[in-house]
Amino acid sequence: MELILKDGEKLTFRKLNISDYDNVNKFLEQIAGESPNTNQYVGQPPKKYADCEKIYASEQHLFLGVFNAADDLVGSCSIGIDKPNHPYMGLNSTFGISVLNAYYGCGIGSVFMEEMEKWAREKKMHRIQGEVRAENRRAISLYIKHGFSIEGCAKETAWINGKWMDSYYIGKILK
Repeated sequence: MELILKDGEKLTFRKLNISDYDNVNKFLEQIAGESPNTNQYVGQPPKKYADCEKIYASEQHLFLGVFNAADDLVGSCSIGIDKPNHPYMGLNSTFGISVLNAYYGCGIGSVFMEEMEKWAREKKMHRIQGEVRAENRRAISLYIKHGFSIEGCAKETAWINGKWMDSYYIGKILK
């Protein structure tokens, strides 16, 4: 799938695979330096190759990336079945999205949301859930636009720039 930006730049969306290993680690390091709204952090050890190989091949997860013309990863999303073998909770899925600051507002988040929901419906999921920093208004707006609701607040979940930040639990029931 492709997205043409207003300036004519072409972005390409595709499933991530193990050949993207170096690109993914570079992206995670960059995102860690750009945004406090991620769980990544500067100096974080790279993901283990064997772990990535296994999870990218899993049918219980979807990892999408969006690449620019130079084949640099500029955004990623993931969704996975939380407890696939659990008799009570096997129909819940959790997601996450990261986009480089230079690509905010281009429609990448909406494409990711639509693709993740499509995947969840194909997997017969009942629920998609996630967590977002309460001050991340841009992401909250995106999630609400795509039918998510704020379901709760966890107080003081992250110490960022000298102060505690809250997080919201968000969710969407698929009907």
